[in-house]
Amino acid sequence: MKRNRLATVIAGMIFVLALLLGIAARALWIEWDHHKSAHAPPTASERPPP
Repeated sequence: MKRNRLATVIAGMIFVLALLLGIAARALWIEWDHHKSAHAPPTASERPPP
C-alpha cells in the first residue's frame, strides 16, 4: 500500500514537471519566434490588415 502511494506521488511529480517544462518550452519557443520574425521583414500573412 505504501509503495503504491509512493509510486503515485512520483508519477504526480513527473507529470507536474513535464507540464511546467512544456509550458516553459512553449513560452521560450514563442519568444524566440517573435525575436526571429522581428528582424525579418513582415510578410503579407504576418502583416495586420489596414
